[in-house]
Amino acid sequence: MPVTPTYPGVYIEEVPSGVHTITGVATSIAAFVGWAPQGPTDEATLIFSWASYERQFGGLDPRSRLSYSVNQFFLNGGQMAYIVRLVNSAKTAQAVFGSAATNDLMTIKALNDGDWANAYRVAIKNSTPAGRFQLQVIYAPTGGPPAVVESFNNLGISSSDPQGRFVVDVLTSNSNIVSADVPTATTKIPADITTSLTGGDPGKVLDPITAKADFETALDAGGTVGVNLLSSVDIFNLLCVPGETDTTVLGKLDAFCKDNRAFLIADAPDTTATLPSGPGFTGNNSAIYFPWLDRKSVV
Repeated sequence: MPVTPTYPGVYIEEVPSGVHTITGVATSIAAFVGWAPQGPTDEATLIFSWASYERQFGGLDPRSRLSYSVNQFFLNGGQMAYIVRLVNSAKTAQAVFGSAATNDLMTIKALNDGDWANAYRVAIKNSTPAGRFQLQVIYAPTGGPPAVVESFNNLGISSSDPQGRFVVDVLTSNSNIVSADVPTATTKIPADITTSLTGGDPGKVLDPITAKADFETALDAGGTVGVNLLSSVDIFNLLCVPGETDTTVLGKLDAFCKDNRAFLIADAPDTTATLPSGPGFTGNNSAIYFPWLDRKSVV
């Protein structure tokens, strides 16, 4: 701001410079696309550690090339990665309470597809005063003792709950395992009961080599699914689709990376014994990773 002289002398006025510091941009945010037995399928999920992948996508799985690639990424110093989970005919586990005929219908569903949720139960207990209830999520693995992992008290069954504790809203905001669906016709709380989530199924295992056609259909399904989910993230620099070696598909992925200012790390065929003379497709935003490395699985 201007200096107001009050007596003779030298005054210094600092003027904002027209030169602005260039802010650094991350260059190592990876994006992995592939099949996993659990996890979100409607968004590219940002994770910051292997532990986060284990919680959301199930950890190492011999059926999932994706899991091993993400594991190695973090073991070798990776810090941020987006995960896009591909599925085919997967189903969501759920438990139905009450019925429409008695106006106490409520459905509790797992947050995402897969048989992982079949190991959970949901308990409902009416509480005092009338019109309130408690909902507990119980982990009950086969052969292991059940344990309450989430508990929500003082819930209401109406969307206009005077205490702002409508069960649908509370679970949406606070549960990492389930969500609730309550029809508008439901006016009563279901009777006290504990019910298992059932019907969860991870669907067909999508492997780019052993289930090539189904994998590539899920990968490039168009719209806002498959690899296109990455179009909605702020930035990613490296794209990996573990096991995908088809040159036509890799060419499309290279073009996708060019449009998103990213770089494709492509796999060479696992039967390749010598370094290929070229990637086999046209593009300037990709490189072939060679050779495949054999590592003893820990699962």
